[in-house]
Amino acid sequence: MALHFDLSAVRKRLGEDDFELYTTHPGDYGKDEKRWHPVSDALVWLSMSCGYGEITEPNVLQVAARIATFEAKHGPTFMTAKGRFGMTVEDVWRHIGLATNASTLTKAQFARSFGSLYAPNFGRSAHSHVAETCSEASQ
Repeated sequence: MALHFDLSAVRKRLGEDDFELYTTHPGDYGKDEKRWHPVSDALVWLSMSCGYGEITEPNVLQVAARIATFEAKHGPTFMTAKGRFGMTVEDVWRHIGLATNASTLTKAQFARSFGSLYAPNFGRSAHSHVAETCSEASQ
């Protein structure tokens, strides 16, 4: 089954400018053809492994905790020349409204696969790491 996703509710919630900022690859601002921001792309793909079909205000901390648990088991999601870093609550929060066709796992189903939930990551956002890396690369 193909993975499908919808960011239209994110666009509506953030507005055009912030949607562009948080979902477009930093190297593509102002271009006609754009790639998804690595954070947006990762959240779509993580929906399958972490068992969430959508990100909502009520479940944002649960989604962030599932991602932190997944990263504790498999390693941080992102890697740059400066090192590896994970997804944060801020990154997930900016994507409230993201919907995918991934199967939603109950808390018990997720726990059987990954064990107890880790605390969500409240550190520096992955978005800021990516922006810094792209900025340095363009200099």
